[in-house]
Amino acid sequence: EVTLRATETTTLTATVLPETTTVKDVVWSSSDESVATVENGVVTAHQVGFAIITATTTDGSNLSANCGVNVESTLAESITLDRTEVTLRATETTTLTATVLPETTTVKDVVWSSSDESVATVENGVVTAHQVGSATITASTTDGSDIFASCNVTVVATWAESIELDRTEVTLRATETTTLTATVLPETTTVKDVVWSSSDENVATVENGVVTAHQVGRAIITASTTDGSNLSANCGVTVEPTLAESIELNLYKIEAIVGEIVVLKATVYPDDTTEKGVVWSVSDDLLVSIEPIDNTSARVCILQEGVATVTAKTVDGSDLSATCTIDIYSDINSVCVDSEAVKYYDLNGFNVKNPTNGVYIKVIGSKVKKVAL
Repeated sequence: EVTLRATETTTLTATVLPETTTVKDVVWSSSDESVATVENGVVTAHQVGFAIITATTTDGSNLSANCGVNVESTLAESITLDRTEVTLRATETTTLTATVLPETTTVKDVVWSSSDESVATVENGVVTAHQVGSATITASTTDGSDIFASCNVTVVATWAESIELDRTEVTLRATETTTLTATVLPETTTVKDVVWSSSDENVATVENGVVTAHQVGRAIITASTTDGSNLSANCGVTVEPTLAESIELNLYKIEAIVGEIVVLKATVYPDDTTEKGVVWSVSDDLLVSIEPIDNTSARVCILQEGVATVTAKTVDGSDLSATCTIDIYSDINSVCVDSEAVKYYDLNGFNVKNPTNGVYIKVIGSKVKKVAL
């Protein structure tokens, strides 16, 4: 019996007896030459396994002798990697090479592993970086020697090289929204998050790319990288007025007495109209005068008899208007009626003549109107 490791050799000696044997030559053979071969008694081990080496006489006596050869593994004594430190960016790859010694080691296969596969993975020595962090790549022997070697892999951020917005100009009306999309390049950029900001939040605000218009004006919406590359992209937002679509007055036709004050109020639609103010005008400022209370209402002072029209017109450029017609009468108490005239205040529909000045008046409830001279 002989025990060897791969590549080792040993020499077997065959003794043919008796001493007086004429032909002492022998022929050598192996039962499995993949495990061990033999030549002139020199046995060479090749791979793990078992082979029988036989020496056979050549003088016709057909005698033989055997030696069992057991070839054991040559265990690794050391393993090294070509690098012990590697720095990569996400998606980059590199290949590590493991060397198992001695050269005669039977099994040189190694198994690869990563301490954190979310950071970096390894397959057949090819390391692939995934995200920022650190991982230890280890190559371990598989022959039972329990030897390993490691390489520390540091994955650093891939900085952005550019940032773009899908639009550079946007026009909105108050309360309208739109969504901007930011693209950070290259695709391998580790941190693609952006921070949004507005140059004037009174005009427009932005959250996660959603722009909301608030009031007429202009604002610049900016998306900035957050990975330290300090890149940004802008979109100009112009907020235009929401024009009126209609206007109404609280009164559209009324009767009034000289000296009375009437309050008119204008309502502009729709509710989200940007500028709800109106400008007032009258058809005859001898009959009525007007005094604005605020941007949507006014006091109308009744001055003298007649028919006047008060108009409220939008000021936002929509060129809309609404009118109120006022029929103006004199108070019956202000009409000079002498003792010869009928002095009833409830003569609805009757004509009364004042003999003194020749004025006919038509009595309507407590109001009167001149009808003739």
